[in-house]
Amino acid sequence: MIAVFAAMTSEVTGFGRRLAKRKGAQVGGYPIQWGEYAGKPVLLCRTGLGRRAEAAVRAVLDRYPASGGVLSAGVGGALNPEFRVGDLVVCESVRRTPSRDLDPVLVNSDQRLVRLAYARAKAADLRVWLGQSLTVERVVGDPAEKEALRRSWGLDVVEMESYWVGLVAQERELPFIAVRVISDVAGDAVPDIPGVMTPEGEVRLGKVIPHVLRNPASIPHLLRLALSSRRAAGELTRFLEAFVGAFEVTPVAEPA
Repeated sequence: MIAVFAAMTSEVTGFGRRLAKRKGAQVGGYPIQWGEYAGKPVLLCRTGLGRRAEAAVRAVLDRYPASGGVLSAGVGGALNPEFRVGDLVVCESVRRTPSRDLDPVLVNSDQRLVRLAYARAKAADLRVWLGQSLTVERVVGDPAEKEALRRSWGLDVVEMESYWVGLVAQERELPFIAVRVISDVAGDAVPDIPGVMTPEGEVRLGKVIPHVLRNPASIPHLLRLALSSRRAAGELTRFLEAFVGAFEVTPVAEPA
């Protein structure tokens, strides 16, 4: 079985609807679905935002074996200025921002899974890159801050969960891979609207209304970001269909 961990409902809903024999449950307070896709057993878990993902992965893997692999999937912000909305980034490694109480700071993806993910994304006609991800503690929405992170780290995409998923997989010696689809490019400003996203990964659209009333000029920008996020989620679903559907395929050649 492959276990797929994503922070937000919108990131897993599309693929979840395509599962056969689908069932749902709660494990340690984290919602999961399991079923089959193209005859392959798969489990989906919504972890919520940030380091909550670590506890979610531990709870799920304590109960369900995932010897086939652990996948951290979701949307992310581009640090690489070449990336466009909807681009898929197969992450060869994931780093986190330094902290005195934590070590190590790097998790590598399984190279067999990297090759398979890249090949299946290409076959599905997705615009795909190999890259490296940076896991941070909060949303990075300021273009200047994205540029500074790019200069400091030389990494390609920023998100909040993949390191924590990979850390647990690494401890348990399970194959791990992180994949992110770009929802905001390097030059996009992502507004920080208090309360719009719950720690559990649910969107509260009602929290947007007060922001819009105070900032009516932001409406076109917010609509564009909403469409970008929707497109990214759709591309993630396409990737999961291609990847999980071919998951038992033997390793393929290194990507060009």
